[in-house]
Amino acid sequence: MNKTCYGNPQNIKHICEWTGKVFYVDYKHRNQRFIDKNSMYEWRKSQNRETIVCLHCKNSFERYKIYKHWRNGRKKEYCSLQCWSNSIEFRDKKREWTIKNQPMNNADSVNKIKETKLKRYGDANYNNLEKNKQTMMDRYGVPFSFYLPKCKSNGKRVSNFQKRIYVDVLKLFPDARLEEYLRDVQKSVDIFIPSKKKVVECFGDYWHCNPNKFQRDYYNELVHLTAQQIWDKDKSRIELLKENGYEVEIVWENTNKKFKHLVRE
Repeated sequence: MNKTCYGNPQNIKHICEWTGKVFYVDYKHRNQRFIDKNSMYEWRKSQNRETIVCLHCKNSFERYKIYKHWRNGRKKEYCSLQCWSNSIEFRDKKREWTIKNQPMNNADSVNKIKETKLKRYGDANYNNLEKNKQTMMDRYGVPFSFYLPKCKSNGKRVSNFQKRIYVDVLKLFPDARLEEYLRDVQKSVDIFIPSKKKVVECFGDYWHCNPNKFQRDYYNELVHLTAQQIWDKDKSRIELLKENGYEVEIVWENTNKKFKHLVRE
């Protein structure tokens, strides 16, 4: 082995801890562990990061081992904000937050209502349902407020297009209901006609990606789905309603013809 004038070896054999390759260094760099800087950086990254599977999309991604969220103290479990906002956990948290922040679920509001009822009627839990029905019938012609065209139910906002269709349906079927929840299929439908066991769905061109206007690979940024995924979702929903004995009719926003079903391939 060649040596320097000081008696130290000139070439010292090492094995890179990252690549496993053999390399030689002089005595001055005898403690070098990696063949180059890139190998050193990759080794450092492997010590600080780990690869896991996203809980929503099931794709692999890297995260820092020691990093935890400043609020909940949990490590990163979703590869992107989009996956987190589409996850079941986020939906449950949003529903929980909505219920918690409703005025009627606030303890102060509930106590104030009870005090008012006790003062006026002598009963803190007073609720005259028959009087409520009669008042609604006298003022609006319906027994409950959620039968009104301007109602909002199930956390959904009723569009003007849907209201117009509902007014037209009421002329033919007075028992038609807006935003009705069907318990047997656990779905909320736009318009339901009990006497015919018929469902009328009002599909907006943008929200449901009208096939006459959008390509299959178009990505709807607000729904976070492609046009094809939206079509498949709507198709499975319609099939579920039909399997349970409901007649289903689709009205598209861009058509002027009333109750003309546009078949989607």
